Amino acid sequence: MTIPVPVERCWPRSRLAGCRGAVPPWLLIALVVFAIAVALLVWWLCRRCDAECEQVVSVAVVPRETRAELGVTFLLLAVARDRNGEVIPDPPRAKWSGDVEFSDRRTNPASVTVAGARAYRVRAKIGRVVSPDAVVVVDVAGTVEVPRDEVGVEQSTAVRPAHALLDAKAVGDLDCQGANDRLYAVAGRAVLPENLTSGCVNELALFATDRAVLVQASGDLPPNQWTDQSDFLSRPNLPPTIRVPLAAWYFVAQSAPDVRANREIEEANWIYRENLAGLEFSIERHHLMGVDRSYIGDEFCSNVQNDLGFTADASRLNVVYVAQIAWNSDPFGWSCKSAAGRGDIIILSWSRPLVTTLAHELAHQLGLSSPPFPWNEAGHVDGYPGFDPENLMLQYGDARMKEDRFRLTLGQVYRLHVAQQSWINRNNARPSGPQKSCPGNATSDGLCPQLSLDGWRP
Repeated sequence: MTIPVPVERCWPRSRLAGCRGAVPPWLLIALVVFAIAVALLVWWLCRRCDAECEQVVSVAVVPRETRAELGVTFLLLAVARDRNGEVIPDPPRAKWSGDVEFSDRRTNPASVTVAGARAYRVRAKIGRVVSPDAVVVVDVAGTVEVPRDEVGVEQSTAVRPAHALLDAKAVGDLDCQGANDRLYAVAGRAVLPENLTSGCVNELALFATDRAVLVQASGDLPPNQWTDQSDFLSRPNLPPTIRVPLAAWYFVAQSAPDVRANREIEEANWIYRENLAGLEFSIERHHLMGVDRSYIGDEFCSNVQNDLGFTADASRLNVVYVAQIAWNSDPFGWSCKSAAGRGDIIILSWSRPLVTTLAHELAHQLGLSSPPFPWNEAGHVDGYPGFDPENLMLQYGDARMKEDRFRLTLGQVYRLHVAQQSWINRNNARPSGPQKSCPGNATSDGLCPQLSLDGWRP
């Protein structure tokens, strides 16, 4: 009698260990499901990266300037911004380039080590957007360093560092190392990435919180003549904030109109302080006229004092609230050009209250305009590249947009202090420094930095 022997079925059969080493069907199914899940995850991450990369319109390396010791590892961060100028809180990985040593060239932040005594340049790329160069300067004890200059600042006790704007133009055959309109953060003392050749530094402008902007020509900077070795360019005392006194006139039948005016002054002071403008406004006199009056004059403010029946304060900037500006679609506000019979006057419409209008009109009086008065030179930046959508000098748009105006570029702040038509220069409120006729909305012309020049914000 033959006893049947059961056949051990295997699926599939192992080539090495017979049926004892076979892979169970359930495990194979689990592996297939796992592989599909991994593929889907990779696909989703790639799509997510592509979507985030499409949001990125600008990339900046922070810090833009680093002074490092030989062999010491430090971090660089690539900050990405969207089309609205907002920082993307969790940006995609950056692709780093430069001749420093990266622990990983596809990460953010990047861990960096330098191996030689010189200045390095580093860039970050997110999507198709590449950052401007960041600079790493190596500090090697006991060795001869690459010659480079320094700049320092006194009386800058704010949490944020001061910012130096160097305007170095080539003279003849001199190479100024590309330092024209270059910004550097200065916390006490800063090393510049390269030595500035003798004869190249024309001007140094310093911006700091709660300090007036200091602008010094090269002849005023000790020493008066730079060398081709390391020089300490300047350690100036930053002047105190410049006070701009105002007189307020209320041609409105309101019980307490000064409440609104004080709120708008508070907003203006916050905006100018946050943008390192070094200016402070205060209403020193309130004139309650007690009646509703509309301004029906023309856009040049001809005979504005006679039309409204008041005499402007000659020693102050006059802010005039009227019930309505009865022309040109009742604008929110208007800045009158300084001329005989007009005074230094800002007109605000009580019927169209916006908390940023006074700050906007003050900027016109402080130099963000160019005589005579063509619209494309009136200080407005609508349609010009390089300005974010929160810039104070945007003119058109809905009321909500106008409420959100709070930024000024350093190029704009520079003009508030040096423009010949600025109120602080017309009225000798600025103690010293050069005065210039800067172009209104043009790029740098060799006299003033580009109006949109900025880059100090993280």
